[in-house]
Amino acid sequence: VKGVTYLEADAPWKGFDITIFELPSPIQLDSMRLRGNTDLWLYSINLMAAAFSDPAISTIVVDTMTVARRCKASSHLEVLQNAAYLPDGSPAPDGRGGFLRPREQLIQIEYGKINDAVRDIYTTGAGVKQADGRPKNLVATHHLTDERKEGMDDKGQIIQVLTGKKVLEGLAQTHRFVDIAILTTKENKQIKGELKKCGYNLAMEGTVLANPTWDSLANLVSMGTGDRIEVDRRNHNG
Repeated sequence: VKGVTYLEADAPWKGFDITIFELPSPIQLDSMRLRGNTDLWLYSINLMAAAFSDPAISTIVVDTMTVARRCKASSHLEVLQNAAYLPDGSPAPDGRGGFLRPREQLIQIEYGKINDAVRDIYTTGAGVKQADGRPKNLVATHHLTDERKEGMDDKGQIIQVLTGKKVLEGLAQTHRFVDIAILTTKENKQIKGELKKCGYNLAMEGTVLANPTWDSLANLVSMGTGDRIEVDRRNHNG
């Protein structure tokens, strides 16, 4: 995928109702050095930029933003690791008779750059329009992860303790950048969705939908705002 961009050619989605891009994580053949993540991140960002700038596109879906953020983190680590190697791939000297040791992981403060990159996707999505002037839709799905909080062990040392709750895995302030956040869960072979945030009508937060769909969510927003706000429907005749 190196160097690929669709900004200078006909969009691959031209003439199609839905276009899906499968972007699997690159296979790692080295247990230490990461490869391919920077190319993958740039490829995906180019695709998003092309979709955001194309007025014919109404909806962009990132599935999942959790994996996209991991890709950006791996890309950043890959760049840091490259500093420990010469252009021919051999280890770079450290100036003291040895060789530079490649980074194995990011430190917490370095996640600021990763979060900035993800935040830019949301802010860009909020400012782009369709051909008729209506705002575009940006949909981002996320995984959940175990919530952890600081606690103390029996020696008085600070450790990370599981709380037993699940939280969104991704940009911590994600809900600040979206109009609607819905948590979907499976219960008794049925899918239910709870509105965790509804910027259109705060009173609707906590509403639970059975087997939620895009159109049912759009209908709920319309009803909850007295038809003042209309979200594009997938089924335009429904």
